[in-house]
Amino acid sequence: MTLALAASNGWWSRHASHVVIIGVPMLGIGGIAIWADVRAYLARRRAGVSVRSSRRIAVSPAALFSVGAALVHSAVCPQHFKEATIYGLFFLVAAGCQLGWAALVVRRPSRLLLYAGVAGNAAIIALWVVTRTHGVPLGPGRGETEAAGALDVIATTCELGIVICSLVAIRAWQRMPFRASVAATTA
Repeated sequence: MTLALAASNGWWSRHASHVVIIGVPMLGIGGIAIWADVRAYLARRRAGVSVRSSRRIAVSPAALFSVGAALVHSAVCPQHFKEATIYGLFFLVAAGCQLGWAALVVRRPSRLLLYAGVAGNAAIIALWVVTRTHGVPLGPGRGETEAAGALDVIATTCELGIVICSLVAIRAWQRMPFRASVAATTA
């Protein structure tokens, strides 16, 4: 009984609905993506097609930067949940999206996915600049200007790396002949 009472006053009792609302769709989408990858892998294996691609080499640094930014965002999640739920949710969603993007771009690189990485990370960089120059736009700390810390700079540098590497990969993709692009995408 005491254990149940302690759990009811803890972090889980305050944030369980948020975890479920965000976690269940992420697990569902992740499961569908993994199932599709397994099916595609098995089909390629039966056909004897090589999985290596120059595009994967081009997007690997972007994926590594994305994992780095996701790790920083997950590390600061608990601290931001203590400050306000909306701040914690932002960092939780940002970390999940960056980690998911990294996995998808390595497994199935596409121009659309690269453009999504550029747009999403550029938006996070812009928000970081706004919170450091004009103040936080929402929540209990609205209008307060944040100080730049070491983890902020690391995450923003990783996000800038994602944007640059993705743009380079998009440029390399555009130089590729159309037939090779379609063949690589369908393989």
